[in-house]
Amino acid sequence: MANDGLSTDGSFTTGALNMGLTQTTSKTTTTSTTMPSNFEGNSLMVRDPLPTWSEPLNISNWGNKCDPPIDRPWLAYLNYHAQPEMIMAIGRLLFPTFIEYGGGVFLEINFSESRFHDWEKKIKAIEKIEAVMNHVHVYDLFMTDNQIDEASFEAVGDLLMHTWQSALEKCYPNRSFKVSISNTEQDYGPVVSFHSS
Repeated sequence: MANDGLSTDGSFTTGALNMGLTQTTSKTTTTSTTMPSNFEGNSLMVRDPLPTWSEPLNISNWGNKCDPPIDRPWLAYLNYHAQPEMIMAIGRLLFPTFIEYGGGVFLEINFSESRFHDWEKKIKAIEKIEAVMNHVHVYDLFMTDNQIDEASFEAVGDLLMHTWQSALEKCYPNRSFKVSISNTEQDYGPVVSFHSS
């Protein structure tokens, strides 16, 4: 596979997710940019399914310290630090398994029938039960003593929001969902959730 950062299927070009602290999405968005080509009569069309993605600062700094500086440090960083098993596990987090139950759709990692029925006694609306049972605190995904920039946690939340929306659309093309991220003073860091809409 060519390692030029461009793809006919719209995969990543370059660029941590710079996101507002509260976002919602009901459809996956993409950006496209037409760029001049060195070959007469041609133009390059770059499509990005993660339009808010930009390269994490610590990875950019890592790549720039090399001599010569590394082109696309994010890709080289993965090459040096990631293992296939890690990428497979991350892929499952980004594109999770869903459970249908009681008219709702739930993250398999958060679901149990007893938990559903506990919430059903307190909340009657299925959308509200979904929202509660499907919420994930981004902080809880990382057990580390390392100092991590808050923007990185927010970026992970934004990435989850986009990929969960895509996964829901693929699994449930005839249903609509609201996938949201919040990071308010009442939250324990960025929180991602979804519910039927």
